[in-house]
Amino acid sequence: MEPTWLDWRDVPSGRKSFLWDEVKKYFQFPHGTEAKAKEYTLKQLGFSYRKWKTELTNKYLKNNLTPFEEYGKITPAQWDEFVRQRTTKEAIQRSAANSALAKTDRHKPHLGPGGYAAKVEQWLKEREDLIAKGLPDPYEGLNERTYLRVKGREVKVPGGEKGFAKPETAEVVKRIKFWAEKEKEGKFVSDREKDCLTRGLGTKEHGGQVRGLSSKKNWKQGFSEDIHKYKKHDRYKQEMRETAKEVFMEEIKTMFTQGKFDIPGLPAVFDGS
Repeated sequence: MEPTWLDWRDVPSGRKSFLWDEVKKYFQFPHGTEAKAKEYTLKQLGFSYRKWKTELTNKYLKNNLTPFEEYGKITPAQWDEFVRQRTTKEAIQRSAANSALAKTDRHKPHLGPGGYAAKVEQWLKEREDLIAKGLPDPYEGLNERTYLRVKGREVKVPGGEKGFAKPETAEVVKRIKFWAEKEKEGKFVSDREKDCLTRGLGTKEHGGQVRGLSSKKNWKQGFSEDIHKYKKHDRYKQEMRETAKEVFMEEIKTMFTQGKFDIPGLPAVFDGS
């Protein structure tokens, strides 16, 4: 495989078909299952391709090394192009942004190869089975993306039960359930990305991806049921007011903290409450 395709989606279909044909040499599929097997296999190959390119970057490029000894089929021309792609201003900025984003996510998912896509069907079926059997749904009231986000962070705890690896993750889930209950009572109304998940996490949704669904889906795809809310002037004004309020509060807190206000009776530090 050449390392110069920007993304797995850019790999020619002929090359993907060749890889699938190679896989089929070693497996036999029950009647009617080959299409599903192919879909799953190509997803795993895409995951492996991205992981391989990351390895090339971290192990070789960042250490000023070349991969020719270990990966003899990579040509010098391909390596030069790979280095060029990974060292453009845009690529460096994107890498820095992705690293910063990863560091803000303190609640790491436990997904395995394939990410959410490989687990979604299983998790949704688990939920449907509970409902069909009349058993309580521990995540009742959570919309699909919130449910999937929470399921992605479940682990087995002592005793074989499902739980969470970190106490702070369990606390976030508790807050998510709290807001879901408030929504059920009519005391909270979700508004596109401003839903129970965002409330529980306490952080804004990042543009260009949708938490709990896919890092490849944009907001219009992830919040398709709210498509009517895009480009609405009243929503734009609302967001501008909220942003202005946040900036104002930060300025006020800074001024109090730095002692720029000298008004008798006021506290030295303003917490915005």
